[in-house]
Parts: sequence; C-alpha cells; structure tokens
Amino acid sequence: MEKIKKLEIIQLEGSNLFKFGDSQDLILETLGEPEDIELFEDEDEDEPNTSIWFYENNISLFFDEVDEDYFILKAIESSYPETYFKGTKIIGMSDNDLKFSKKHRL
Repeated sequence: MEKIKKLEIIQLEGSNLFKFGDSQDLILETLGEPEDIELFEDEDEDEPNTSIWFYENNISLFFDEVDEDYFILKAIESSYPETYFKGTKIIGMSDNDLKFSKKHRL
C-alpha cells in the first residue's frame, strides 16, 4: 500500500481511491489493513450488519453486509488534512467558507 497523498471525495460515487459498493477486499488492496475494525450486528434481520474500518490517517470507512460475510462500502468519514471535495481542500475550512462554498456550489 502506498501512502495516501490526496483523498478527493466524489459526490454519490466515493473517492479517487475507492467507490461506494467496493468490497472490503478491494479496499484492502488500496489501503491495506486498517488500524482497527468495529462490527455492529443488528438484531433486526431486515437491517444489515455494519463494519467500520479505522485508518491511522483519520479516514474511516463504513461497510454494510450484503451477503453472509460479504460487505460493501457505503460511507466515508475523513478528517485527513488532504481531503478535497470538488477540488477544494475542505479540512480546516471555516464555517463561513463552507457556507460560501455551498451557496455558490463550489
């Protein structure tokens, strides 16, 4: 695994490194083993189990179980300093900058 230089979030798709719907095996090929894993088993059989992978670079990936022991990526959480959205570095932006970006669709 190579060190992540930039994480570009792509709305409704995922990121420059992985896509929503990717399997855990594909994520392992890209990012390697996570620092920690939490598994949340839902007692309601209609709700999927969720697994969260935590990486040392402050990136967390959320997976839903779609088949027995087969999970796919459903969400990304990041406080990694080199996180971008639509080409704008978003970590460390002020509330006003975020509001401006949203208002002007940047």
